[in-house]
Amino acid sequence: MFQAALEGLTLNTQEVVFVGNDMHRDIFGASRLGIKTIFFASNQGTQSHPDTNPTYVITRLEQLPEAVAALS
Repeated sequence: MFQAALEGLTLNTQEVVFVGNDMHRDIFGASRLGIKTIFFASNQGTQSHPDTNPTYVITRLEQLPEAVAALS
């Protein structure tokens, strides 16, 4: 799915950041392609997955602009 999205938007992995709140469904897949990831640690979604480390972690939506800036 992530590869198809990149191809459809004609972007490469260095041009995008993926934000998700499920370590397995969101962060794992994007990370495998080399996409920078921001994990929104909330009370929803899987909070951990083996061998999956997000590039950045936030706990409040207000932190998102700072996280994106840090990954630029």
